[in-house]
Amino acid sequence: MKFIGFARSAVTIAALCGSVTLAVAEPKLVEAGKLSIGSDMTYPPFVYLADEKPTGFDVDVMEAIASRMGLPTDWVDTRFAALIPGIRAGHFDIIASALYVTEERQQVLSFVPYTKAGSSIMVLASAADKPASISDLCGKTVSSIRGASWIPKLADSAAEECDGQTIEVREFDTDAQATQALRAGGVDAQFIDNVVAAEVVARQGEEFEVTSTEVLYPVLVAFAVLPENTELLDAVNTALAEIRADGTFEEIRARYGMAEVTDEEIAEIVGANR
Repeated sequence: MKFIGFARSAVTIAALCGSVTLAVAEPKLVEAGKLSIGSDMTYPPFVYLADEKPTGFDVDVMEAIASRMGLPTDWVDTRFAALIPGIRAGHFDIIASALYVTEERQQVLSFVPYTKAGSSIMVLASAADKPASISDLCGKTVSSIRGASWIPKLADSAAEECDGQTIEVREFDTDAQATQALRAGGVDAQFIDNVVAAEVVARQGEEFEVTSTEVLYPVLVAFAVLPENTELLDAVNTALAEIRADGTFEEIRARYGMAEVTDEEIAEIVGANR
């Protein structure tokens, strides 16, 4: 499924530290003159469909970035586990889908961070067992969106903390399906992005409860492009710097209640792309 949005023309791009006009190389795009964006539109509040239109924090930020680049957008709805294979196969130019920065992903993608997140443990509000930490999941079964970066981390944590027991993870194509497995009693808990969990509880607080007492596996969240597409990486990084400088990004971030990320944190990850 594809969705097309339109951005205004832009003739200059601001540098990270001010409003200096730069001459930049044209980014390499799947389709000339259009920014194609891969995103799993089942993941509120980051990205989801409202009245059949892409909506959410990632959408608003990426539309602002595309506007500064002078490009219309083409949103390509793709399940999360297929996003990295999809961009590597040339199906879209950039991933904007609450993608966590990990060392493994940095081997195949270049990142531009824009917020922070982590994980939560969510259970049915009626559940007798209320796991507060990773060790409380030992011997239990959790649901998760397929391809999440926390799945191998859970295996590592189980090896360290569970005294021979495991944490069984049942993966589902969408986060909503993972939540449905919890609702149906097919798992003991759901391991879920902390921001997404807060959204679920806000909407369905009588049914679900976050029981973890801190953000688990905290991490930067970033847009991602192919490493060889340095022109697009530079254009996105520069456009993000401009909307951060003029207050556009802060207005969007505050509206969604997302965590802040510093210029230094962005520069560290972008520098590691080189």
